Amino acid sequence: RERADAAEVAAEAANDELDAMRAREEQWQEQIEEAVAARLQAERRSAGAADRIAAAMSMYEEVAGKVAVAERQREEETHRREQETLRAQLAEDHAKTAKQTASHAERLRSDAEAKAGQAA
Repeated sequence: RERADAAEVAAEAANDELDAMRAREEQWQEQIEEAVAARLQAERRSAGAADRIAAAMSMYEEVAGKVAVAERQREEETHRREQETLRAQLAEDHAKTAKQTASHAERLRSDAEAKAGQAA
């Protein structure tokens, strides 16, 4: 009878220990599930941040492209205006030269007529 009582006490102790181990296992399982959920949430946040970074970089590249195009157009417009100014100055110089040439030719003609009148 004592052996049976001792065996029963040992069995109860083993059952208590088993229950305690199961309780610890359940706690560990909950902690694992919480850790997995936290990791998944962190990965989703990271993916969202990566998507936002990619979108921001894409917008930056688009704006940088537009700025480059605008700068090139501004340089082309500046060059065109400079060329127009040079052409206008050249045309003005040609007009002055033509006027001076015409004036000189008129003086020569007038001198020639005067000499012809004196010779006659």
